[in-house]
Amino acid sequence: MSIKHLAIIQRALYAHCFLLVLLTIGCSSTKTEDAPPKYPVCPATKGVLWLKDNQNMSGGWGEEANEPLLLGLALLAYDSHGETPSSLEFGESVRRALKRAYSIYDKKQNHAILDLAIARYYRSTRIPKLKHILDDVISDMIEHQNPNGKFTYKRDPILKLSNDNAFSQSLNILTLICAYKGGSTNDNPAQEKKIKRATHQAAKYLIRKFYNKSLGGFTLTANDNKISQLATTVATCALIRCGHRNAPETQTSLKLIEGCIDDKVMNESFDFPVLSTYFMTRDIYDGHRGTGKKWAIWSKKYTKFANSTQQKEGEWNLLKANNQRLDFTEKEKNIYSTSIAALTLEIWWMYAPWISKNTCKNGDNDDDKKQ
Repeated sequence: MSIKHLAIIQRALYAHCFLLVLLTIGCSSTKTEDAPPKYPVCPATKGVLWLKDNQNMSGGWGEEANEPLLLGLALLAYDSHGETPSSLEFGESVRRALKRAYSIYDKKQNHAILDLAIARYYRSTRIPKLKHILDDVISDMIEHQNPNGKFTYKRDPILKLSNDNAFSQSLNILTLICAYKGGSTNDNPAQEKKIKRATHQAAKYLIRKFYNKSLGGFTLTANDNKISQLATTVATCALIRCGHRNAPETQTSLKLIEGCIDDKVMNESFDFPVLSTYFMTRDIYDGHRGTGKKWAIWSKKYTKFANSTQQKEGEWNLLKANNQRLDFTEKEKNIYSTSIAALTLEIWWMYAPWISKNTCKNGDNDDDKKQ
């Protein structure tokens, strides 16, 4: 047998082996119960996938009365997960959600959390329609701000709070900061100046009106005589973000928050425990720039809690049945809990790769620059 014939036989054997390998791969990739899903299944991803599967046909979440709040929370979870209208897995869901947000703003039914979500999505996508809405939100916010820094309109009909409260005041500060750092004023120096002034005045009012020096934290309303975990955590987050990291009110509140590390994660004594826990996690992370013993303890504790309480399909239900502050259906409780739990878990991977001691000065976090 000649060398030429041997080469032909050798090539035939190689081709036969290659076909066997392809057949083996094809058989093993057949969908079975044990086949891996096409998307990573970390708890945060399972959560946002559950949100996608439970989205209304209209693009929102929940019943109409609670839709602005739940839509805002779901969009924040999507944004922190890196999802945009062009995302392969979530693109259609994001487009539907944003379209629903447009109609809510047309009806003037927006919520402070939805305002923040719109600011975050404009920062991520630069969609012109979002800029138009964000410009209207910011202009309305500044127009309805007193000279002392108080915002005088009501954007929180769902959490049943009075018009003048630390939660809404802090959220408005976060929205102003996000709009400014997200580039919404790049072509409008006058508006940029107004945002800076409004943020400064709002932070001064927040401290002056709601900080209780003797208790070392923030009250939800000016007439309260006890500390609110929600007010303290969100106010601390807002103050860190607007450059007041080293202010005594911020540092004292941060110590108060860190004192809750030894408590169980969902402390039933908290007002709005699920939402408070998200801002608490942000504060401990931002306060220590993602390093240190406090963050290490809380990181381990919260991730263990989140993993153990997530349901099989990916949702969480962390609200007690007797929670009277939130008038939710059972499904809305799951939407609320899942959005916030996923948003909290996304702090670990959204911020950690970008943060460093050199890029976190005067309250600036690299998540503002990541885009």
